[in-house]
Amino acid sequence: MADFYETLGVCKSADHEEIKKAYRKLALQFHPDRNPGNKRSVEKFIEINKAYETISFFEKSAGYYHAKRIHDAFHKARQERTDAVTGSDGASDIVLGSGLPAARILPYSESAVVKHKILAPPFADYDVCERFKLLRTKIINETLGSDHRTFLITSTRNMEGKSFCAINLAITFAREVDHEVLLIDMNVKNPSVLRYLGIDAQPGILDCLHDTVPLSDMVICPGIERLRLLPLGGVRLKSAELLRSRTAGLLLQDMKRRHRDLFIIIDGPALTDGADPIIFSEFVDRTLFVVEHGRVKQQKFADALNHLDRKKILGVVFNKKAA
Repeated sequence: MADFYETLGVCKSADHEEIKKAYRKLALQFHPDRNPGNKRSVEKFIEINKAYETISFFEKSAGYYHAKRIHDAFHKARQERTDAVTGSDGASDIVLGSGLPAARILPYSESAVVKHKILAPPFADYDVCERFKLLRTKIINETLGSDHRTFLITSTRNMEGKSFCAINLAITFAREVDHEVLLIDMNVKNPSVLRYLGIDAQPGILDCLHDTVPLSDMVICPGIERLRLLPLGGVRLKSAELLRSRTAGLLLQDMKRRHRDLFIIIDGPALTDGADPIIFSEFVDRTLFVVEHGRVKQQKFADALNHLDRKKILGVVFNKKAA
């Protein structure tokens, strides 16, 4: 096993602030933008990011070497309570099981994040990173003084970069804000979150709503600090009616109420896929609209916005815009 502490030049007893300070110093030193054409700097930058991500994820107090043992203990505890939780029925059972005490660890694929330009090592793009930081800052400023922490990401039609924006925004929130972030895939016709991260299909929110499985058992940790994923799941379920139900709305409200430090970002369907985003927008605090620059005509864009509650529209992101 690589010694990630040694990679960052800190001792194993270093606290989180010392580790973060060392990481930022090295990341700045070896950033590809500062060392154009230097292959060794790129390799070192990837190595540094991997070390920091691993330590940050596995280490809340001391010793990432104990992470697997701790995870196994959580898994055993969940197994022991499975019969008690899943034995009852009704919508309230789903709500009662909606805590996020632990998550299954399914690390993302490095090749997948590079392919889809997701802001996780080894992918590094200074401009993309800074644009999402700016978007995060604008959202924080816009919602300042409110308790708005649930956001739906939608678009006029598919392939406008909606999932790309939802995932990278969730990662940016997780890294820049001292909160947990839950990214939920609710795009029934084109679920993309797991695919963009290179993670195989998993059970998710549809299974939770259909089978009253505890929500906490569906949550995934992709190996990015403070970020959790809730897949769509429900491969055998043909209808999206469960997501449109009152129970789904109550589930989101309950998660927000139980976890005061939790941001929830939903990768929703496009408006051309039907009424789902209109219905989902009723469950959330704000809606962010993604538009591919130069692809959607102004009138069609205006018509799409008219389908949503104007008071809830947080803003519009023009994606794939030429520099």
